[in-house]
Amino acid sequence: MQVNLKGYKGSVKKAAAVLCNDPQRPRTSLTLQANVRTLIDVRPKDIVLFKGAANKVSEKTIELVGTSLTFHITKIDTNLEDRVALQLETVEDGKHYRLRLTNLLKHGKYGGFVRLHTDLAEKSDIMIHVDGFIEGET
Repeated sequence: MQVNLKGYKGSVKKAAAVLCNDPQRPRTSLTLQANVRTLIDVRPKDIVLFKGAANKVSEKTIELVGTSLTFHITKIDTNLEDRVALQLETVEDGKHYRLRLTNLLKHGKYGGFVRLHTDLAEKSDIMIHVDGFIEGET
């Protein structure tokens, strides 16, 4: 049996049914509980929401912090070019980066992503989902 914990963080509990040829117990349950630590913490979370009047929507900040290995962000891809401005700052090289996101849209809605590529084979990219619901300026 293999358990895929990609995308999980913190306390995780997984259960699986096990079938066998034992007539006394042809079916049993196997439970795995673990505390999953990420290689890179994304704080506060990997989802950004812009909502409100265009001139009142504040900048959003994502902190990317290495928990055990050093890492570097090597490239950024996004499908939000005309809707969201991105600025990446190095807080502590190899350990801590800050991504600032600013809404550019004056009115309308959008959804998309920001993908940060890293030099860690175990965590080659970080996906940030971005949604905007912009009502226009007030």
